[in-house]
Amino acid sequence: MEQLPLEIFDANQKQIAKGYFKLEPALSVKPNSTKPWTFVFPKEMVNAEGADLSKWTPRVAQ
Repeated sequence: MEQLPLEIFDANQKQIAKGYFKLEPALSVKPNSTKPWTFVFPKEMVNAEGADLSKWTPRVAQ
């Protein structure tokens, strides 16, 4: 995987962030293993005003 379109939704299913992340090097996960990654959205990709962050959900955008 070379690019990841990622969205974040709050507890009310309101989209609060959306962006595309270029993965360098390309993401590769071997079977029966994990690979932690951190994604930081630039300020201009976030609209969290009035968001309910008691629960949030990440999704791969389509």
